[in-house]
Formats: sequence, C-alpha cells, structure tokens
Amino acid sequence: MWPPVKGKPGAVKPHLVVKLKAGYTLDRKDEKFVSSEGRSFSPGAALPKGSSVVAMVPALARVAPGKLSEHEANLARYVHIVLPKGKDPGKYLTIVQAWECVEEASLPPQISLPKKAVSA
Repeated sequence: MWPPVKGKPGAVKPHLVVKLKAGYTLDRKDEKFVSSEGRSFSPGAALPKGSSVVAMVPALARVAPGKLSEHEANLARYVHIVLPKGKDPGKYLTIVQAWECVEEASLPPQISLPKKAVSA
C-alpha cells in the first residue's frame, strides 16, 4: 500500500469477531445481548476487566431491527468483543462460542504486508 499506512504497531486491541444468533441484538448501553423474546445475556463476568462489546456497524445497531433490510439485519448481528491490551483472544474464543446468543465466533484475520523475497 502506498503511501505506507501510519500507525503504531499493536495499536489495534485484541478482539474477537462474533455473529449473534438471529433474533439477538446488542444493547449498547448495558453491553448485553437481548433476544427478541426478551431473554438477556450479560458477558461481563466471563471476560477480563476492561473488555467491551461494540457493534461492528454502529449505524445499523441504532436502527430498530424491524426497519432493516434482510442484508442490513444480517450485518447488524456482528459485534466485536474488545479485550484489554496484552490479553490473548484465543483464550476466550471457546468461552464466547459456547454462549447461547452466539452463532459463530472467530479470531480476527491476521493482516500483514508481503515480505520481500530473500535470495539465497
């Protein structure tokens, strides 16, 4: 990429990418998950202190689910679970995958620039 991307190494906090099950939404104020039937799940105790849950597409999270198109509703189901710096998201992956409200959870992709080939 040119010009080079500026930023400090490690500037992105460790996180998990989560897709909620259909019918679940993120209550951003209380950082809990709420089902269309009224059940709620708060992940607080299962995560390290200083963690947060944020919508991947905040603009869609602010819209009532019934007003979203099928594709928008699907995107609105994605959240990031952001962990404090220095925490290994891999240690929390199986915990998050077991939550009732989670359809799928994964580690974020590892992004890097290609390295120059070394000639022998």
